[in-house]
Amino acid sequence: MFGIFNRGSRKNYEIVDKVWLSKQAKWNACSDMLKLNSDCVFIAWFEETRDELKAKLGEQAPVFLANQLGSISVPGKLLVFIEHHPLMKEEEKLFETLNLNEIPVLSALDEPIFKRFGGENLISLIKNLGMSEGEILGHSLITKSIKRAQQKLAEKIIGSEQAYSQEEWFARNYKG
Repeated sequence: MFGIFNRGSRKNYEIVDKVWLSKQAKWNACSDMLKLNSDCVFIAWFEETRDELKAKLGEQAPVFLANQLGSISVPGKLLVFIEHHPLMKEEEKLFETLNLNEIPVLSALDEPIFKRFGGENLISLIKNLGMSEGEILGHSLITKSIKRAQQKLAEKIIGSEQAYSQEEWFARNYKG
């Protein structure tokens, strides 16, 4: 009645963030994941990211762009996103369309989205605490922090142009 009791759309999925100190460590983890589970399909938002992982895993590796998911068959496969889109609404739209319960998203602190929020300083701090390059950061607080960062980014978006890389996307769409 008048939307009083409507709390908006309810998300039926959970994002599980795994963060490494560097992209190279993340690519190594992707390689290990594929060796352990041949049903992994890696999804990138940007062509540059897809191309980097294909160079690491080989051209025949199951690495696709997010906008290709409608044209490829993935039933029974483990979809692993290998980066965040800077805009949460873009992710939400795809995640809801895919009707997934749990969405693993792999990131690295040296990626452009983290650089906007002091990723370099965090890398230094974590290394000083004794964490090695191949260790994973993962916690619900990290996921919440990434979500807040995406919300802050959305406030400063001046456009929505497609781009080859995350860095190029920021140059075209972000005023900050």
